[in-house]
Amino acid sequence: MRVKVISGYVSYNRRLFGLGEFVDIPDDVAKRFVMAGIVELASSDTAPEADTAPKAEPVKDIALPDVDPAANVKPKRKARAKA
Repeated sequence: MRVKVISGYVSYNRRLFGLGEFVDIPDDVAKRFVMAGIVELASSDTAPEADTAPKAEPVKDIALPDVDPAANVKPKRKARAKA
């Protein structure tokens, strides 16, 4: 049965499905999720659409800060006095 996740996440067959994703799961599992209010039945008019979101342009030059080796030096511990 094809369902759409409407609340939280659904884990099925070692895969995690988030809000708004469509999942094909067995009827008995789908009915249990529908009764719990986690998913809704997917009708033919709510079929997943092609990804129409604009793609983010890749970032070109990223300069990393210079490393300061003195910033990583830890102060030495004082030696314990032996009794």
